[in-house]
Amino acid sequence: VIGGFKQMTYSQQHAGPKKICAAFTVVDSSGVELSCTLWGNFATTLFNYLNGRTNNEPVVIIIKHGKIKDASDSYAVSIGNAWNGTKVFIDADYDDAKKIANR
Repeated sequence: VIGGFKQMTYSQQHAGPKKICAAFTVVDSSGVELSCTLWGNFATTLFNYLNGRTNNEPVVIIIKHGKIKDASDSYAVSIGNAWNGTKVFIDADYDDAKKIANR
């Protein structure tokens, strides 16, 4: 999945009874919005990146080998990280990412 970061919809930034979590929306190159959820270190990496930004340029997120969660009742299809095998790239230097950033 490659998409431009649109908004954070939920965040749990400190470990406690709940795991660290970042739920957000990305928009792909065709304008389709997709819900994403990152857990643990993936979420921490995203929080650190977003909090450390010094500009307002678009943020492009790539989730490789993510886990697809089927739609149910009031929830749309979403993607998240699996506990092993998932790779997350933020503002990576790839042509497809640049196209989304320049939209």
